[in-house]
Amino acid sequence: MTIQQLQYLQEVYRAGSILQAAKNLYVAQSSISSSISALEKELGYPVFLRDRQGVHPTTQGLAVLEEAARICDSYRRITQKELTLHRHIHIRTTSYAPFSTAFVRLVGENADRKDLTFSLLNGYTTASVVDQLSMFELDLSMSVSMIPVSRSKRALYNSRGLRLELGHQVPAVVRLGPGHPLYDKAQISLSDLKEHLLVDTAQGSWSLDGHLSHLLALDASRTLFVSEQRTRYELVSRGLAYSLGFLLPEEVNRQYGFRSIPLAGMEFRTCALSNPARFLEPEIERFRELADEEIASLVTPSERPIVV
Repeated sequence: MTIQQLQYLQEVYRAGSILQAAKNLYVAQSSISSSISALEKELGYPVFLRDRQGVHPTTQGLAVLEEAARICDSYRRITQKELTLHRHIHIRTTSYAPFSTAFVRLVGENADRKDLTFSLLNGYTTASVVDQLSMFELDLSMSVSMIPVSRSKRALYNSRGLRLELGHQVPAVVRLGPGHPLYDKAQISLSDLKEHLLVDTAQGSWSLDGHLSHLLALDASRTLFVSEQRTRYELVSRGLAYSLGFLLPEEVNRQYGFRSIPLAGMEFRTCALSNPARFLEPEIERFRELADEEIASLVTPSERPIVV
């Protein structure tokens, strides 16, 4: 068994096929196929099942891939520390202002460090994050999730050996901008919102979530799906649509003229997901502290909440 064989396993798993892995690594497809076949012969069982759609790890293969990720990560760390003494911190979060501000503060605190660089990745799907953490491609993932976390998600995290930690509560709000027909209405109900256009994320974070959609009586035919955050903010600011989201810092509300109305009885919490098999860098703990500080500083609007 060699490091190269384990690296081939990881790339085939990421790419979904031996052909694509060979293209990504600029090696012959036959080299990867023979290398993996030799490893499977040594192990005594298949790591992948092959069909017309590509390759899929077996149950035993999934365990091999997780161990391979640990070994390759250790190999990468050893060679990096010997050659460059440089570390790179990878963080992925949902697109949320307090997380972005916490990252800016973290970079500011380490601006003079020459041994350290950071990456902040936005956008979030559970499957991709679980794979990236399992393969040691991420140090930390942070999101805001409804409580309780679903059994299926907890089972997935447990099956991949990941650690889920809950943090601060985050109020959910309805956001309206100047010029919207409901902007100056003293008391708003869910029924008032039914006749108006909702702007949601491209992933349909609210309207395509079955539980939330039913709870809030959302109408998918009255929804815009927009991936870029600033465009969503502009649509709301100009009174063309309302949005559902998490409480924002006051400076953001002032910038866009948002009126934020809490949704009663909807409990959300920050969720930190990590891989305990990976050494936890002190900068990761610091990022979590800064994110908690930013969220704790949010001021909940004093106006009467919308009853859900």
